Amino acid sequence: MRLVPGRQAHTHDLVFDDFGQGMNLTAMEYEHPKLGLVSASLLIKNMLVTPSGDLEKRPDASRIPYRDPSTGLTLTEPVLRKFLFPRAGRHIQHVIVTETRIFEYLPGRRTLNLAEILMEDGSRPFQRPITMADADTMSDQLFICSGENYMVGWDGLHPATYVSKDWDENYRKPSVCCRHLNHLVLSGFMDLLDSRAQSVIRVSKLDQPTILEDLYQEARTTDDQGPTALISLQSGRVVDQVEATSVPAMLVCKRNNTELMYGYDLANWSDIEMHPHTSGYGVVGPGAWCWGRGGNIYFLSMQGIHRQRGVQQPEFVSQAIAPMWGRKQSMTNAAFPQIDPRKAHLARLEADPENGRIYVLVGVN
Repeated sequence: MRLVPGRQAHTHDLVFDDFGQGMNLTAMEYEHPKLGLVSASLLIKNMLVTPSGDLEKRPDASRIPYRDPSTGLTLTEPVLRKFLFPRAGRHIQHVIVTETRIFEYLPGRRTLNLAEILMEDGSRPFQRPITMADADTMSDQLFICSGENYMVGWDGLHPATYVSKDWDENYRKPSVCCRHLNHLVLSGFMDLLDSRAQSVIRVSKLDQPTILEDLYQEARTTDDQGPTALISLQSGRVVDQVEATSVPAMLVCKRNNTELMYGYDLANWSDIEMHPHTSGYGVVGPGAWCWGRGGNIYFLSMQGIHRQRGVQQPEFVSQAIAPMWGRKQSMTNAAFPQIDPRKAHLARLEADPENGRIYVLVGVN
């Protein structure tokens, strides 16, 4: 056992090199020469406290396979997304989405650790296989979009329901969603045949995520791409220098560009404006962005990782991922792992605020 200086002033990290002789931990209040009476605290990382009070190494949860509840065998379908579903007065529920099914993951169970989420008639929510999924929570429900099927709503207790099956305007299969200004904002292609692909933005009524407003906004761009992500800029607002006011903003993302949408009146679109934000690069998929330190947004494009502060123009952070998409860096002959660009939409970004790092999770061929 040894002490090493911690990252914060007046702190130390307690390092154990050998657990072979066992250990006991105690903590008590003491008088600090500068801080006065304080309580000693211990941050235990990657360890578990056993019932006896000792520490043991945390089990490697990543090696526990998902068990198909219908067969008891290891789940064969790849997992496209995993969502956390926090609910008032209940524990956080874990929801995983595969190409054809939706499950609740039950942490801690090594045998049957999945419970399939079905519709009221016992059928599976996805009638057509999906390639990507997005979700958000509102009014104690989790809403899952796939672009190929009706949007699914689940309250964590009862069977799932379709919440977009009866929507009008030929718009029933949204691809991405997010909660913004107490509305559920959705985007996807219209079902109507058109001379070119028509992507639209629709919003629910205030605090009523299952009822859509009649008016909607077109989100057409020159490339006619479908939406890849919607990001509510909770910590970033467009500031009107003349009126000295701030207006809530949202980022509408596609693969090769993004648009900035700002305004209050989502019901009538009376003050909603949309402006091009980035050109030539966007967000590769619904999970390819995250919040970082200081309210910054990090997102992944085909060119690399970008950081956005509020509604300012993004800063280019790293192009280390670009060679994996097949974009060879100049002045190097290094061999990089290859990622199928057609599966870029499955990439995810995760933030580690403790260490100030952003992790890129991709499938490598």
